[in-house]
Amino acid sequence: MDLTGFLAAWRTTSLPDRELIDALVHPVHAGPSPALAAALAHWPGSYYWSDEPDGRHLVLTRPLARRRERWVPHLVLFLVTLYTITFAGAVLAGAIPYTGPLVFFTSGHPGYPGFLHAWSRGLPFSLPLMAILLTHELGHYVVARRYQLDVSPPYFVPVPMFPTFIGTMGAFIRLRTIVSDRRQLLDIGVAGPIAGFLVALPVLVCGLALSHPVAAEEGFRGLVVFFGDAPQIPLGDSLASFVLRRLLVGDAAMINVHPVAFAGWVGMFVTMLNLLPMGQLDGGHILYARLPRWHQRAALGFWLLVVALGTLWVGWYIWGGLVLCHRRGARSHGQRCCSLSSRSRRCRSASDEGGWWRLAKGGWGGSGGSGGWRRLLRSEPTSQTSPNLPRPPEPPAQPAPPYCVTGSGAYLYPNQP
Repeated sequence: MDLTGFLAAWRTTSLPDRELIDALVHPVHAGPSPALAAALAHWPGSYYWSDEPDGRHLVLTRPLARRRERWVPHLVLFLVTLYTITFAGAVLAGAIPYTGPLVFFTSGHPGYPGFLHAWSRGLPFSLPLMAILLTHELGHYVVARRYQLDVSPPYFVPVPMFPTFIGTMGAFIRLRTIVSDRRQLLDIGVAGPIAGFLVALPVLVCGLALSHPVAAEEGFRGLVVFFGDAPQIPLGDSLASFVLRRLLVGDAAMINVHPVAFAGWVGMFVTMLNLLPMGQLDGGHILYARLPRWHQRAALGFWLLVVALGTLWVGWYIWGGLVLCHRRGARSHGQRCCSLSSRSRRCRSASDEGGWWRLAKGGWGGSGGSGGWRRLLRSEPTSQTSPNLPRPPEPPAQPAPPYCVTGSGAYLYPNQP
């Protein structure tokens, strides 16, 4: 398949999981022309357009052989997390008495009296919450696969009822390759919060419709989670939850939150935490994709804000510490990202030495000619360009942060403001 007749210049980059072409389209075909559109209909991969200062670019990707996924660990973690969240829901519903942080180990087993009946009471909490977390991660996963990136299925993180009251620390996926440009970074980073929010919102609406006002008690106002027939966890209001509870429940001083509503609230809370623009959170990826030069300063400012909020609730201290640990851990895994020019959405390969290598004429789909597609059996990406492509400015002399799409956990403690 030969597209060179439609192009003014191009650059080919071979990565372990895919081959990428960043092509400057000839102005005559930049529409695209009917001939180019017909040729792209037979392209054995994906592509998208990018308007740049030097003209209209076509970014084409052809995947190489995909690795064989090992689904068993993901399925096991999913089922174990469903188990722990269902137990947490049973405790919140009062079906299993809360006796302390070790209650999971004393009552979370099939030998517990009335095990099936008690745990069935936890499903109204666990099923909506698992749906929110799964949808969030699938948002990342589907968009990453749309760009034909090597990405893992979601990993769920189960925990007993300590350090969280919800039975999980969230979920994450691994991006096992480098992104090609900041457009991919932005689209993948924003897809998870949008998908999770679209599920969390109707869950919250249904849950608030099932909730009911109760007599106010000292120290509790607004949305309150009951377990043990007593108010235990006061929930703060987001703008969405404030408007919805006013519409659905009224202006009651205190509301006994239904487990479904609590699951929706947790989904909103997780989305908020994930959108904080720092570290390896989705908000950090989104900010870096849009404003890379502001990323470090904004991340530091928000991290200091999180630490300051720790004076109101100790959970913020824990969250700030986990963000730092997560960032360091992600670096230690050796993940790499393309070095991106601040003036363009396109990128230069992490191993690009800066030289421009002349290509002999030849089609991209043929096996002959140095301009054809080449399957390189080495881990380092290589870059080739056409002789007509001008040399771009060097990117800033700073390492680009590794890209690792993650979910997040919700850190909920009694007496939370």
